Amino acid sequence: MKAEEILSQVQKLPPAPAVLPSLLNLLNDPNSNPNEVIALIRVDPSLTAQVLRLSNSVYYGAANTTYDLQEAVGRIGFREVYKLVAVVCGQQLLNHQITQLFLDKGEMWEYSLGTGFIMEQMAQDLGLDASSAYTIGLLHSIGKLVIASHPKLEYSQVFEAVEKERIPVIDAERKVWGVTHPEVGAALLRKWSFAEDIIVPIAHQDRPALAPRCRKQACMLHLSIWTVAALGLNHGKDAWAMNADAFALHHTGLTEEKMQVFLVNAHDKLAQIKMLLVETA
Repeated sequence: MKAEEILSQVQKLPPAPAVLPSLLNLLNDPNSNPNEVIALIRVDPSLTAQVLRLSNSVYYGAANTTYDLQEAVGRIGFREVYKLVAVVCGQQLLNHQITQLFLDKGEMWEYSLGTGFIMEQMAQDLGLDASSAYTIGLLHSIGKLVIASHPKLEYSQVFEAVEKERIPVIDAERKVWGVTHPEVGAALLRKWSFAEDIIVPIAHQDRPALAPRCRKQACMLHLSIWTVAALGLNHGKDAWAMNADAFALHHTGLTEEKMQVFLVNAHDKLAQIKMLLVETA
């Protein structure tokens, strides 16, 4: 079975975060201006409302309330606006129960957000684009949602292979279905018009050495998945069924000490954003 075939057979795909790839392009374009960012966000009234609500929070040190999107963007900056939009999109995509994976409401979202925070820190340390790295982390498990929605594919078969043969979940997916959730996720992101620099690391998260491009980002994602598991956020039945690739640590040049710092910082950031969402609810 091919990833595109799975997409065609799923009746209800997750809602597309259509604004994210366009916002990323603007962030990476030195000639872009605030009006282009504002125009993209304004297309979605719900998104506009949530960005305004969050930007007016104590988290951003708002001294007074604004109902003007241009002022909000100017107050917190392009990159923080992008992260707010990504948080909102992430909630829409990931903040629900996934019975097949034994995930309660909010667990996939927390795990994905934590991975995004770690990816962001790694990118900053390595001099790479932090917003793209954050996006890779946030969306790296989107393929699981698609497979869990498929009318005929059952993760119980995968877990049976994991337990019987003591192999990682992705290897079990490949054995049972002939396709993996990273491949399905990559196909979905390609359908949503994300850049290949986002798609390739996600597609090669389990085998980063095989990535044809963006190999360092693929290694970062591989390490982030392991690091976020240390935070206790890798919930579900498949939490333990992973193998680490030593190539990833070597290729990035990151030390275990730095990984520990990233872990602590991600924990703090996740606590802050959860508090922010509670404050502004």
